[in-house]
Amino acid sequence: MATIEQSNGSILPSVAEHERELLAQIEASKTEARDIVDTAHAEARKHHQDEENRILEEVATIRRNRGQNRDADFHETVNAAERELAGVAEEAMGKVSGVAQDVMKLFVPNDSKGNA
Repeated sequence: MATIEQSNGSILPSVAEHERELLAQIEASKTEARDIVDTAHAEARKHHQDEENRILEEVATIRRNRGQNRDADFHETVNAAERELAGVAEEAMGKVSGVAQDVMKLFVPNDSKGNA
C-alpha cells in the first residue's frame, strides 16, 4: 500500500497541474470565442452600414432620375402646348383678316363693278 500512496502523492500534483492547464485552455478558448463573435458582429455592422449606404444612394439616384424625367416631361408638355397655341393663333389671325374684310365690305359701298 505504501507504493500506491507514494504514487498517489506524486500523481496528485501532476493531476492538479493538468487540471489548471485545462482550465487555462478553456479560458483561452472562451476569450478566442468572444473575439470571434465580436469580430463577426463588427463585420455584420459594417456590412449592414455598407448596404444601407448603397440602398440610400440607389434611392437618391432613382429620385434624381424621376425628377429629371418629370422636368423633361413638363418641358415637352409646355412646348407642345406652345406649338398648338401658335397654330391656333395663326389660324385665328387668318380668320380675323377674313372677318375684317367682310366687315369692311358691309360699310364700304360697292361700285357698279362690284369693287369696294
